[in-house]
Amino acid sequence: MNERIHILRQAIVVVTQALTNSDIAVTQEGIEAGVHKDPKTGKPVRINLPYLPDNSPDSLIDAVQGFLDQEVAKYLFTDFSLKLKGSEEVKTLTSLLEEARVERCMAEKYRGSNINMKNASQFFIDELIDDKYQKLVKEKASDEEITQHLMLTMLRALSGPIGAFASIEPSEPSAKDLSRRKDQMRLLPGLIIDSVKADRYTDTSEPFLRASLVEHMRDCKQCNGCDLAGQVHPDIRLGKKMRFMVVADCPTWEEEKKGKLLEGETAQYVKAAIKDNELAVADGYYTTLVKAKKGTVLNFV
Repeated sequence: MNERIHILRQAIVVVTQALTNSDIAVTQEGIEAGVHKDPKTGKPVRINLPYLPDNSPDSLIDAVQGFLDQEVAKYLFTDFSLKLKGSEEVKTLTSLLEEARVERCMAEKYRGSNINMKNASQFFIDELIDDKYQKLVKEKASDEEITQHLMLTMLRALSGPIGAFASIEPSEPSAKDLSRRKDQMRLLPGLIIDSVKADRYTDTSEPFLRASLVEHMRDCKQCNGCDLAGQVHPDIRLGKKMRFMVVADCPTWEEEKKGKLLEGETAQYVKAAIKDNELAVADGYYTTLVKAKKGTVLNFV
């Protein structure tokens, strides 16, 4: 038998009672962890952790330490006197959000617990989530079924390493902090395709480049091969030192009215997003696509 298993079995009760600063009963039974309450008072009376078989792999041993911290987090930071109201769906969602919240509290109080809880979450995904998810996809299950199955994992990811709730947690790094990038790419692969640091620029005051841009702008305005033929072709916008490009799928009605891009209410959201990413609006090159007839060759600015 792995020596770690023997040590952990002996330590679980002592560690749990020490972390909770109580003499709460601690059991090791079955495969599920949980805090059990007195049905009359609602107060926690027992913490159960999964039983470690003699042949447990290291991944399960690591996970049990995380399960311990997760259940201690519930004991320490959940107000068990509160009674949930609403439909079963609302109660379930509230409970999931509460689990994510108390785990964050636990990680802040006991820094080392964060690693343990990550191990538990990874074991949970690998052993209980991933196989069923693959099965649901293979069986072409509905989006609702798949979302329900992944709900706990998604909420934990959003509340933790991805940083979706960072704006209401002053002590947490921003969702845009580079320390979160690895987890964001792993847990939300569709969120970030690639990342490029805008540390270079193109000087548009250079005579040859300026002349080329002017020529392209003229060709675009005279284009008769797109759905805007004979109508307004809004001017592009660019600064003297371009560090990035913004390509819209089409001009807005306000941009058509003004005859140039980056105008109107919609543009304010674009400008705000640029500033939020610590870039200057004046350092951008703003252009747009247009709908063209099949087979038409267009010059895009």
